[in-house]
Amino acid sequence: MEDYLLCHAAFVMPAAFACYKTDGDLRKLKGDTAYLGKLIDANIEGYRAIKNAGHEILPDDDKDFESAAYRRTCLRFFRLMCATDLGKICASDHAMNAADEMSALDRDLEAFFDKNGADHPVWRELEKEASKYLK
Repeated sequence: MEDYLLCHAAFVMPAAFACYKTDGDLRKLKGDTAYLGKLIDANIEGYRAIKNAGHEILPDDDKDFESAAYRRTCLRFFRLMCATDLGKICASDHAMNAADEMSALDRDLEAFFDKNGADHPVWRELEKEASKYLK
């Protein structure tokens, strides 16, 4: 179960960073492919740290997380999230109402990255942009 939770957190936190960057209005990112690419980069940094620490990447569909196909799938998901109410329902409402939970999750992941010597510059960049909400 721990592997799944780590992987889930590594996918969810970049989405939360996007919510905080836009003050909860993900539609502001609808056409920002460069920023959405950073969300994917941060997710990949998280997955790489998890894998390098000896944990399994879950779900199985995410095992090839460094592939172009994975990036395309994630980009489609993030575009959909930013262009429809899916983002508000699945990400924004929760992130905006659970900043303390997201802050704790981010702190725990940072501790995990540090403990395992993980390089995660894009994650830190997005985290810094979200610092208004993260404590």
